[in-house]
Amino acid sequence: MLTVTQSDLCRALRAHRNTISARLADVPNDGGRPKRYALYRVLPLVKWRESFGLPATFAAAKNDGEDHYIGGDVSAAHALVDWLDPVMKGRAYRAQTAFSEGLAASQSTSVLFADIESLRLTILTSDAVLPYVVLGDESSLPDWASFSPLFALANAPQITPTSNQITEKKEEYVY
Repeated sequence: MLTVTQSDLCRALRAHRNTISARLADVPNDGGRPKRYALYRVLPLVKWRESFGLPATFAAAKNDGEDHYIGGDVSAAHALVDWLDPVMKGRAYRAQTAFSEGLAASQSTSVLFADIESLRLTILTSDAVLPYVVLGDESSLPDWASFSPLFALANAPQITPTSNQITEKKEEYVY
């Protein structure tokens, strides 16, 4: 996941520290010093008059080294999609299509397609896809055939059986 600090944003967007601090007040951070914020959560807070600073924001972003796991934050992904301009939305659609095609080519398609819509949203927040969607940087795009199934497995919602399902299973095995 790509992360930025408050200072990174101040420099990239040429904004005052108090302005950035106020915008980030409700954004979750890593709790470190300095605090790091997920870039996909920060971008919807960037005003369009500050879009000149987007390349510098991405240049300042640090990769946490986790290529596949995002955490399934669908509401943050929705906020990101709402923020995108029409050109970015076109790139997002192309990335989502490539992700779906990569997933369809995998061996375990039926299991991975169970939650495809939330995965198609979440893929946009990935550090492999976000620079392409926002800046048009194709160099960050993954090999979809290998990346898609791994991303889907890492970010698929955990399916936990209900107590009724557990009881039913116990009754099946009673002799």
